[in-house]
Amino acid sequence: MADLRSLGIERGWIYETLVSTYRAGGPHATPIGVWSPDFSTVEMEIYNDSKTLDGIMAAKEFTIGFPRGVEEIHAALLHPDSLKFTPARSVDAPEPAGLCAVLEVRVVATTPGPRRTLVAAAVVDLRTDGPFRPLNRAAPLLLEALVLHTRAAVVDRETLRRQLLEYARVITKVAPGSRYEAAVRELIEPLPPPRDSASRD
Repeated sequence: MADLRSLGIERGWIYETLVSTYRAGGPHATPIGVWSPDFSTVEMEIYNDSKTLDGIMAAKEFTIGFPRGVEEIHAALLHPDSLKFTPARSVDAPEPAGLCAVLEVRVVATTPGPRRTLVAAAVVDLRTDGPFRPLNRAAPLLLEALVLHTRAAVVDRETLRRQLLEYARVITKVAPGSRYEAAVRELIEPLPPPRDSASRD
């Protein structure tokens, strides 16, 4: 059984990946955030009107590719014809060439919701071309928070607090319990609460 800890993945953290299926007979990759609850399965939420979800539901198999950087995500969104694909080894799905790691997966459960469907899939094959760092949004968001903090003297305190709280919200979502979450909270704690939440006694 594949153990996703070999990829440096943390339980419950959301990683930016390329999910690949066949669409109208051809390969297609879509950027989707995925997480693992147990290091042997992966989960993701996909909008119900997504063609990628249609492909997953039809084949019950797909690949999850970990890009080297944001360039592959940019290409998938804006220049999909630039991606090259090869057939996966163990499942009926394509995989983009040149990625750091690829998971071949099979659907084990789907949970439809009003807008999105939760897809859970078991990893049946895992390949990597060496050590890499899976893309997670927490570190760059903390960097943005730190840059904003250096401008605290010239930024309105309520605006500063509101933006830092938004960074904290996303970091908590994509890297719960991480040092990134603790660090951004450290930036927020010294700031005064919003005026409308002050005591009115």
